[in-house]
Order: sequence, then structure tokens, then C-alpha cells
Amino acid sequence: MTQRRLTMALNKILREESRYATGLEKGGELGRAKLARAAIDGIKRAMNTAAGADDDSFAMALHDALTERRMEYREDWNDPDGVGTSTFSRALDLIEADLP
Repeated sequence: MTQRRLTMALNKILREESRYATGLEKGGELGRAKLARAAIDGIKRAMNTAAGADDDSFAMALHDALTERRMEYREDWNDPDGVGTSTFSRALDLIEADLP
């Protein structure tokens, strides 16, 4: 996939996850919503990190940045239910499907 298509697909995932976090907030599950929002922020930061890569190396740069942000997330947050971890998994699964 091109950088543009990967970015569009990731933005779709982020929109879905943001709606999920909003639902958690409305349901009073503020802790779980905070985990989801932290994962969303980590993915956005990874996208910004990889944005400077050219089309040919974007997927690998994004994969590396996402992997690093996921490790930071796991160090910073206690996520026993996997709320944010699943968000990172969705993004990484998309990217890994595009890698050679």
C-alpha cells in the first residue's frame, strides 16, 4: 500500500477506536477510556514519526515506530484488559499485512 492508503486505513482505525473510547466515557468507564485514548495518542505519534519516510520505506518505518510506541505504552500503563493493547494490535496487523 502507498503511504497515503496506509495513513487513510490507520485513520479509519483511529476513528473507530475514538468512538469506542467515547462510548466507554459515556458508560462511566473512565479508566478504560483513558487507556484507549493513550493508545490512540501513541499511534498518532508513531504516524508522525514515520511521516518523513518515502513511499517505499513508509510501512517499515511505521511498523518500527508503532512497535516502539507499543513498548512505551506497556511500560507506562497498566492495561490488564488489553484495551489499548488491542488498538496497537489492530494497527500493527494492518501494517504487517503490507510488509514484504
